[in-house]
Amino acid sequence: MIGLANTAGKFFIFMPTYILLGFAGSSLGLLIGSVILDAKSVASVVPIILIPIILFSGFLKYRNDIPHWIGWLEYIPPVKYGFIAFTRN
Repeated sequence: MIGLANTAGKFFIFMPTYILLGFAGSSLGLLIGSVILDAKSVASVVPIILIPIILFSGFLKYRNDIPHWIGWLEYIPPVKYGFIAFTRN
């Protein structure tokens, strides 16, 4: 429906990428959950952490539109690399 390649090679690129992104998200959740023990505090801290990850991973903002003094943050989120792998697939 969306034009993904229908080959075994592309599948074996897609699946490990998908699994590794799941591991990265789970590990971030476990890290936040182990550092902050109160559920109300976690609910207020998670958006503060996730919004920069989403902004700097390339979903919402093109990398040339990000100011140069903060541009180094685009290399930190693992979501960026998964997004690149999915789009090249």
